[in-house]
Amino acid sequence: MIFLLALFFCLASAGEVGLRLEAPDSRGSLWLTETWEISLLSLSGRMELSLFPLRFQTAGLKLSSSLGALSGSLELSALGTGRIDLFLSGIAKGSVRAGDFTLLGQVGVKFGWVALNLSPSTIFLAWAVVGMEKDDFSGEAYVSGPSPWEPSLKLRYGPLSVVLSSSVSSEVTAGSGPWGLTSSFQIWPKPSQTQTLAYSAEGKSLRAWLSSTGNFGLRISISEGDWVASASFFFLWGRMTRLGAEVTRAF
Repeated sequence: MIFLLALFFCLASAGEVGLRLEAPDSRGSLWLTETWEISLLSLSGRMELSLFPLRFQTAGLKLSSSLGALSGSLELSALGTGRIDLFLSGIAKGSVRAGDFTLLGQVGVKFGWVALNLSPSTIFLAWAVVGMEKDDFSGEAYVSGPSPWEPSLKLRYGPLSVVLSSSVSSEVTAGSGPWGLTSSFQIWPKPSQTQTLAYSAEGKSLRAWLSSTGNFGLRISISEGDWVASASFFFLWGRMTRLGAEVTRAF
């Protein structure tokens, strides 16, 4: 696996290197991603190291291809514990006009093995989405499974959206220029709400959120050319629970 990644990184045409640090858990990671495209095929790879202590954490290769409404991928990943996973997935999607409406549909499956080299267990997932759009209105019905099958329905009109699934929630958005405000409400089974303020302009972005459960978060990001730097702060009832910093460079 390591040899394949080393060979792949030498041939790749684009990628990203990143560093992430977190406190107070003293956690950190360093990663490298690469992508190589030829004709209808795309090969991407990722290797990640844990810094405290320094050790191999994960590596993965993904071969994907798409042709019209069909796409598929083959994923191979290895963890620092020695576990190897293998997954295959496929997606078919399409859209058609029906009067003033646009009808959308998508079906997908994912099949594979966890711990392929140790004690393999089979994983199978499937999902389907059908939806419609017209001007400010959109509706989407989604089902995934089969362990268990879980349906959901999302309706949106202008700035208001409602989601019906194992829970019932709604969301209202408003914006002016680079600023945006989102109010999210979970109505059932346990009422709660979250207010999110976002700003994005000229390579700078800010996102702050406050929930009725006492969680407050703030993320600030600045990009310049191929570089992106961000800092994240998380609080619970006024006490800082986590601090994170991340720097990435695309090449």
